[in-house]
Amino acid sequence: MNNLVLDSFPWVEILGNDDPPEGHSFDFFLPTMSLPYRMQTTLATIPSSTGYLRADPEKVAKYHEDIIGNEGETKLRVGIAWRGNPNHVMDRLRSVPLSHFSPLAAIEGVSIYSLQKNEDGRGEPVSLEGGVFRDLGKTFGDFSDTAAAITNLDLVITVDSAVAHLAGALGKETWILLPRQADWRWLRDRPDSPWYASVRLVRQEELGNWKSVFGIIERDLLLAAKEPLADRDSVIQPKLCEMEDQTP
Repeated sequence: MNNLVLDSFPWVEILGNDDPPEGHSFDFFLPTMSLPYRMQTTLATIPSSTGYLRADPEKVAKYHEDIIGNEGETKLRVGIAWRGNPNHVMDRLRSVPLSHFSPLAAIEGVSIYSLQKNEDGRGEPVSLEGGVFRDLGKTFGDFSDTAAAITNLDLVITVDSAVAHLAGALGKETWILLPRQADWRWLRDRPDSPWYASVRLVRQEELGNWKSVFGIIERDLLLAAKEPLADRDSVIQPKLCEMEDQTP
């Protein structure tokens, strides 16, 4: 994460938690999650924007050559992530099998890229039947690599995970798949997020039932893939009034 922060905010100095450099003193210490409380932030005053993180331009160029150089500009480039930290207390509710994404890989005009960094030892095969599917996760060393890859994509579809927050903070169009019992940061009964202007939330209607969620995603991705390149933004990020009806 340090590399990504420095890429986005080059004037920031990062001090190590364990051994800060000599000569530095601090007047205040504040955990990041306490900032909204201290700033008296409300839903109306969250400083949401089109993206505040920036990827390393050299890494962006590298992934541009790898992703777009091989396939050109004609297909809709979609990154996916299907699980979060397995040690998270709510992971069993939010993570899904990779196979749930198989119908998306079969959509004509869509290329699917895995953004899943397989570092938890589960050794799950990263492959989908049909369509174009490439595993970018195996090339990631840290979040700065993930950010550079995401920058080259048209859309990210992900469960509630670090990838979801990263894509939102980059201002990338993102569809986040949420369980009925979602994390508090996504609030309740709304299809958008005050934290990230480019995010769309697709929620379970029934706890544990992902069928309707993926039905919505498949339907809307089909529509997006059929649109001319110049018109795709209006399909990728539907108007909120259209998103309120989430029946497949």
